[in-house]
Amino acid sequence: MSKTILMAWELGNEIGHLSQFAEMAAVFKTQGHRVVIALRDLSRTHFFFKQQGLPIIQAPVWLYPVQMQRPVFCMADILMTKGYLYHTTLQNLVEAWQALLDLVQPDLVVSEYAPTLRLALRGGTTPDVIMGAGFAEPAAGQPMLDMRPRPEADGVVQAQERNLLLTINQVLDALGKPPLDRYSDLFQPDLMVMKTLPELDIYQRDATAHYCLPVSRSRRPAAQWLDRPGKKVFVYGLPEHSQWSVLIDALKACNANVFLYSPGDRRQRVKAHDEGSFRLGVDVVNVPESLRQADLFVCHGDMHNLVQAACVGVPVLSLPMNLEQLLNSLNYQALSAGVCLQKVASVAAGVQIINQMLADDGLTAAAQRLAERAGDFDQIDAIEQVVERCLGLLP
Repeated sequence: MSKTILMAWELGNEIGHLSQFAEMAAVFKTQGHRVVIALRDLSRTHFFFKQQGLPIIQAPVWLYPVQMQRPVFCMADILMTKGYLYHTTLQNLVEAWQALLDLVQPDLVVSEYAPTLRLALRGGTTPDVIMGAGFAEPAAGQPMLDMRPRPEADGVVQAQERNLLLTINQVLDALGKPPLDRYSDLFQPDLMVMKTLPELDIYQRDATAHYCLPVSRSRRPAAQWLDRPGKKVFVYGLPEHSQWSVLIDALKACNANVFLYSPGDRRQRVKAHDEGSFRLGVDVVNVPESLRQADLFVCHGDMHNLVQAACVGVPVLSLPMNLEQLLNSLNYQALSAGVCLQKVASVAAGVQIINQMLADDGLTAAAQRLAERAGDFDQIDAIEQVVERCLGLLP
């Protein structure tokens, strides 16, 4: 019997996870189910869903910019800039998600980084699945995590969780839903799927969490490096990085054959660098296949990219742009398979780090050991396995 499945994404700017969403949606559809996709950013979805003929709608999102007066320390800080500062604005968002649920009438909900959707689902009976990379999916029952690289016993994070819960519980009470004792208690789905390695997960989870490393089915071509000698560096870089020009100059000056992949509508900002030892790509390429040919991967520390690197055993130089990427990168560095560089002191310093990493056999060996560890997870037909688990929740 055909069922209706809602797949939703609310927060975050990276789009790599959409490849798994699209693959899962395709399998659901092939098995005869109705799939509705709700996404926070419709401007970049055509790469993933244009061939599937699925209904794609705008997810309810907070658009008004709110700036913290200090660095972000925890998830409560992030949420307070996304509509959770006042109960009135949060209730508007929850009610919008509830209206979407009433419209779609799903038999199953699959979500990623969608806490407000989870508030709308709270107290209901619709089976739900959380997919994520760990950062936005706290382990239930645990206090809010201090995400500072060097946590402090200053009580700031605990106070922020109390403030967040006060706002959330006002909304839940107004909507007749059960309150939360901890923010993490919102994350008790019927199935939790973590798209990472346990070693890279910032939370310690129990055996109910299912770790999965889906294999990309991309038929797109791999990066095409220049026909010249030298070790190959694959760069997944965004010109929004504060030290973009320093990074570019360092890559141009290093002893390597560089392919710079900057996806999306960035052609005008990056095309000037398509010269010399550089090969530029702005159209979607097959990242896993490109990494199999690379000797070094330079990225910003998005978990999706780090998992891809772990699966093929390539060292990573991470230049994080936000707190999530910083935590991911520090965890990867702790496994001796990469280097987290929060700031590039100069072009010369960047060149030195890149050349040192390319010459470091120990770094490569650690990355290959990580690939062996990744091989312990059943990656073959992983999407189908996750789909089977999801469908097993249907009434």
